Amino acid sequence: MGTSQSRSVNEMASVANEVESSSFSSDDIRLGQLSGHCRPLLMRDVVPESALYYINDYWLQFEKPTQCALYLIGVLFLILFVLGFLGNFTVLWLYFRNEVLRTPSNLLVVNLCLADLGMQGKNFYIFKLAFSENFVISQKMCQAYGISGGITGAGAILTVTAMAVDRYNVITRPLHPRRLTKTTSVLLVLAIWLYSGLLTGVQFLFTDTVFKPEGYFLSCAVDYFSTDNFVRYYIVAYFVLGYCIPLSTIIFCYYGIIKAVRHSEKGLRAFAEKSQSTTSLSSNDSKKAKEDKAKRREDVQITKTAAGLISVWLMAWTPHAVIALMGISGHREYISITAVVVETVFCKIASCFDPFIYGLSHPRFRECLLEALGMNKAKKQASDEDTYTVQTVDSSNTQNNQN
Repeated sequence: MGTSQSRSVNEMASVANEVESSSFSSDDIRLGQLSGHCRPLLMRDVVPESALYYINDYWLQFEKPTQCALYLIGVLFLILFVLGFLGNFTVLWLYFRNEVLRTPSNLLVVNLCLADLGMQGKNFYIFKLAFSENFVISQKMCQAYGISGGITGAGAILTVTAMAVDRYNVITRPLHPRRLTKTTSVLLVLAIWLYSGLLTGVQFLFTDTVFKPEGYFLSCAVDYFSTDNFVRYYIVAYFVLGYCIPLSTIIFCYYGIIKAVRHSEKGLRAFAEKSQSTTSLSSNDSKKAKEDKAKRREDVQITKTAAGLISVWLMAWTPHAVIALMGISGHREYISITAVVVETVFCKIASCFDPFIYGLSHPRFRECLLEALGMNKAKKQASDEDTYTVQTVDSSNTQNNQN
């Protein structure tokens, strides 16, 4: 009897140990609870064993996100996808619909929209992944995600840089501006994508799996926790070539633009004072001065638009650059999984806000949009009616005066 009871106790203890050390079922993982299990589920508990080899161990120590948190992340990226797709598609539609918008400078805006649309595919994929049962991104999709992000991200910052250089050449040289031509704008766009492709693809000459899942494994980035020297050198090179140099160029261009605009404003004020004191100013000179002033205002307005785009881009990509540099410098303890989710959202914000900033700021795009919606016709009709009323009143007053 004693032997039988001892054997039963040992069997029960063995079964308990097996339950405690075994992997959890999908139902237990989905509900986030297990009988007799007190500690919260960690990322290592829900990641399939087949996926552990391409995931950095650092992320496995964090708690598994709740299903509600995953749904909220998915809905957020769905909203970003809808806003970004509608905004960028609208700008492209207006560009190809209206000949007046098809200028060499606006080709850079179209290129920026194309780069931003590349981001929208990733937004939709994150939404789909967040609502799936297995939310861990696969290795192949991780590589595709990282490649597309590297190319479109570099393409966006280089396009904004090209816009800044274009504005600098036009505004700082008002008498002899170096404006883009159709040929130079097309060549510039091709050079932007070639540079972006080389900057992103050179890594695959030395390794096959540079990109790895991060955070909640809904997105991928270069493995900034890697101890491989090549990966670290690549991150530094990408930071310099894809962030620092373009940013320095932008700062230089806008510093020169600000100086030129201030100098122009002083000249306009002096010209206005001279015009008021001189009565012999010809009408042709006055008309030309007004046209130059209107052109200058348009250039300054476009510059403000580009500055807004740059600000949004910096807000979007600076957190990602900071986290990557912290990772390769050994300060991983300051990188939380929440911070990675936030910087992933920020990376996608620029691709959604760029078309809205440009559409709201550029008068020609706004006018073409109102015309396409039929609102500009109603406004023009009301203006014509007001003009007809004024002309009728003036004609009546003239007749009365003659009588």
